[in-house]
Amino acid sequence: MKQTSLILFLFLTATFFVKAQSVDSSYVNIPNVFTPNADGTNDIFLIDNDDLTEISCSIYNRYGTKVYEIIRVKDFWDGYTTSGILCSNGVYYYVLDAKGTDGKEYNTVGFIQLLR
Repeated sequence: MKQTSLILFLFLTATFFVKAQSVDSSYVNIPNVFTPNADGTNDIFLIDNDDLTEISCSIYNRYGTKVYEIIRVKDFWDGYTTSGILCSNGVYYYVLDAKGTDGKEYNTVGFIQLLR
């Protein structure tokens, strides 16, 4: 007698529904203090951000003199002026203008404390 094997293939189909929510993909988080003392912790003023296309952050001393400017998304301030002079301890003022890939604009001002 001849045996016949019947192979049965079963295909299952599943349908999933995903609910999409609109979430801004860009953000900016600005620290309020940094300690450029070469200890490896908080040595730079770095604006934590994601998905920015443009940034401009001007930093001024207490006399209103611009001491540094951040013009690229991943730039940072190391506590020196643009001419390489060591900035003293104190409170500095910043003006931030930035734009995210999602079109969101960030325009803010605030203070950053430099401690050595």
